[in-house]
Amino acid sequence: MQTTNLDIRELVFKRFSLLFGRPEEATAPALAEEYARVLRRFSRDTLTKAVNSLAESHKYRRWPSVAETAAACRGACPGGDTMPRVIARDRRRLIAETLRSAPGQAALRAGYGHSVRLFIEDHGRAPNAAQFKQMAAASKRARAMAEKELAAGTGATQRLKAMWRAMGAREDALRREYLA
Repeated sequence: MQTTNLDIRELVFKRFSLLFGRPEEATAPALAEEYARVLRRFSRDTLTKAVNSLAESHKYRRWPSVAETAAACRGACPGGDTMPRVIARDRRRLIAETLRSAPGQAALRAGYGHSVRLFIEDHGRAPNAAQFKQMAAASKRARAMAEKELAAGTGATQRLKAMWRAMGAREDALRREYLA
């Protein structure tokens, strides 16, 4: 069974937040990404055992580090219960297949291909037609809101421009790789 970012949020983040307090709001997304990157290779059962073990043994009020959590996962299943590397290859293959499909091509042209890629990474499956429509609508709303803020010239204008340039670069890279 594949471990997704949503599994990690459910099994690790919710439990750690309960036991050790919530992380600072400013660092939470980066922290979530780091835990997910390292813990993605472990199964749900291993993550559950490791978090239970940390709940019993961790002595400090702060969160266990990513390394401590990974070590607890390895200790929870000494037989090496890590997810096979094939899963990562399967996800990359699924991303490629989805972005080369007709809805994927439309997503790339409309500028929300990166959202499709993130959906597959989080859920381990391709989005259905309704989810493609939701992503398209969310992309349109985000663009309209950003254009409105840029036109208003608020204090966040420079950060917003930098964010949109970075997002555009990611979309361009996906288009070069997958757009037919």
